[in-house]
Amino acid sequence: MPLFRLTRVLISLAVTAGILLFVVRPAFHDSTTAVQRSVDRATKTAQQQLDAADADASESSTGDELAPATLAQRVEAITGEIGADAKLLEFVVNPSHGGSVQYQKTADSAAGFQWATAQGNELEPVTVKLSGDGNLSDNVFPISKLDPEVPAALIQKLETQEPGFELSTATLRLNPVDGALQWSLPGETESRTGIVFQASRDGSRLKRIG
Repeated sequence: MPLFRLTRVLISLAVTAGILLFVVRPAFHDSTTAVQRSVDRATKTAQQQLDAADADASESSTGDELAPATLAQRVEAITGEIGADAKLLEFVVNPSHGGSVQYQKTADSAAGFQWATAQGNELEPVTVKLSGDGNLSDNVFPISKLDPEVPAALIQKLETQEPGFELSTATLRLNPVDGALQWSLPGETESRTGIVFQASRDGSRLKRIG
């Protein structure tokens, strides 16, 4: 895959990190250096870029990046950089291309990393900017709650619940409405786009919400 196309994919992953951060507090938006987008628009844009990147390849809907052993290695590498007691804003993984993570750096600042499958999965620092008057501490979760086994288990459930479903990204973050830690799983089938599933952090309560 050409390097510049892979870079676009990584940028699209970073764009999906535009989270609505509020838990019974005023809106507090998080973004990388890309222009802030709503979650729905960012997901759509990311999917369009991923489709373009995959135009000449046939990819598995599960993908090596979601394999428990592979994901465990990514989490171990991230933990080595930010510590076992680190708190995350969100964790995003693409089934085939890589992923990104955003974490709390200080009481009122955040930072992040991204990695690319085709570039040896080296963690590359990315800038994370915060805006708004909410509290960062209300919008993070311990990295210890990120279970590498869950995404693959969810894919297996989806294969039964929504045959032909192709996942674009798997994102773990706090629900902006009730503060619950959840996986967001957008994707499409041959006949429908814009499908979104949601599940609890442990893989339970999988349901379609869009």
